[in-house]
Amino acid sequence: MRIGVMYDGFSPLPGIIDFVRRADDLGLDSVWVAEHIPFRDAFGPAMAFLGETRKIAVVPTAVSPYVRNPAMIAMSVATLAEFAPGRVRVVLGTGQPDDLRAIGVEPARPLQTLKEALSIVRKALAGESLAHEGEVFRMEDRRLDFPPPRPLRSPCTWRPSGRTCCGWPEDTPTARCFPAAALRLTSSGERVS
Repeated sequence: MRIGVMYDGFSPLPGIIDFVRRADDLGLDSVWVAEHIPFRDAFGPAMAFLGETRKIAVVPTAVSPYVRNPAMIAMSVATLAEFAPGRVRVVLGTGQPDDLRAIGVEPARPLQTLKEALSIVRKALAGESLAHEGEVFRMEDRRLDFPPPRPLRSPCTWRPSGRTCCGWPEDTPTARCFPAAALRLTSSGERVS
């Protein structure tokens, strides 16, 4: 069994670094770094966590192609993977519709948007061309100048489309209660594996 922890971006980053170091020392598998509007982004904390740990995988989570172009998502993920090969995963998600609308983004066609974004990100991270002529995204023939040195794993807890998109089941603990639960699991000093 693999156990990970979640950083929801609501708490100040400096206070979370020790928690993530401890999770790494205890041998936990991953730290999931959520992105919620208008709180902290996922990639800044992800780089900080990678720099302060040795083994734990870092997973920017629910990165939205509505606010980050898929090419930019791939560039950000590749940058993390260049810094910490084999320790980076990523999860794409649409984002919370009301939060997106609050910043002037209409989350139209969410499944098609995720399907195309995931295809573009996968191709880019594999060193392939970004060329894409879709219903949502159009991109010219460009390649990442530095594709990740190793393939990335893409964790999925649920596959609503059956083929392409990943999701989060409704019965999963929310991001607000998950860190508290993880703290209770690790505060005794016992190894969690």
